Amino acid sequence: MEIWSKSTLKSLLVPGGVLLLLAEVLLSTGWIPIPAYVVQFSYYAVFVTGILLSWRFHSSRVLLALLTLFLAHRAVEFFAAGRISPSGSGHIALEAVAVLLPLNFIAFSFSRERGLSFPAILPAMAMLFLESVFVAVICRPGETTAPAFLHPAFWGRHLWSPVSQLPVLAFVAAFGTLLTRFLLYRKPVESGLLWSLAAAFLSLEQWGTGRTATGYMGAAGLILVSSIVENSYLLAYHDELTGRPGAPHGRRQACSRKRRRTSVSRGRRGIFHRVSGKVGGGSHPVRGTAQKNN
Repeated sequence: MEIWSKSTLKSLLVPGGVLLLLAEVLLSTGWIPIPAYVVQFSYYAVFVTGILLSWRFHSSRVLLALLTLFLAHRAVEFFAAGRISPSGSGHIALEAVAVLLPLNFIAFSFSRERGLSFPAILPAMAMLFLESVFVAVICRPGETTAPAFLHPAFWGRHLWSPVSQLPVLAFVAAFGTLLTRFLLYRKPVESGLLWSLAAAFLSLEQWGTGRTATGYMGAAGLILVSSIVENSYLLAYHDELTGRPGAPHGRRQACSRKRRRTSVSRGRRGIFHRVSGKVGGGSHPVRGTAQKNN
């Protein structure tokens, strides 16, 4: 099987890549002006819909990824108070979120779908809670810079990104991990995690606040929602082993035809026994006829 076949590229780029490209066109080019209140409403609608769908289809990985995106964006907006300066709580929250977000996505990509029972999601929920407490502690009033381990200098200063070098490396590692897992397993959720993280990175590149950053984070949630829908469609209408469309449906039709043939055959045998009993006066038609002649 070819790694970069036409079907692989299609499943990788559609729908996640298409949705991200559409968000880029709508938010960055200004061809279609979108008011801030529309972006804000769409943002909340996407996350509410995604959480409900992931709960309905028992997708723990997508649910946790949605919660991570939502908490990360709300944390940056809360501590930035609408504006991020080069120092202060807002920038500290931005750097912490930029490190924790890709690491969480890597962890979710390796986790297994075990449903949404309390014991199954308790470790991940505890992790999100501890990360929220960590961000709240380092962003307390009076702090001006993040802890040193969040912004080490591996190379010269870069000016193209508002985040430091460690978050950039974390995102690169996460992109590589998610792409590798998609090529290995070809699952819609793996592709959704990859493109959703890319949209979240673009949101952080916009300093995590404002109309454009909120729009990118909403696009990240929408990509995850589309992965739930695509995964449910594949489970319902595609064979899990061959990947061919309509295979489960064809098996259901074959089983239905087999059951009909079995019922017709049983009905014919019943009619034959009833007729033979009437003609021969017994269970055996020849024996019954011979007794009648004697």
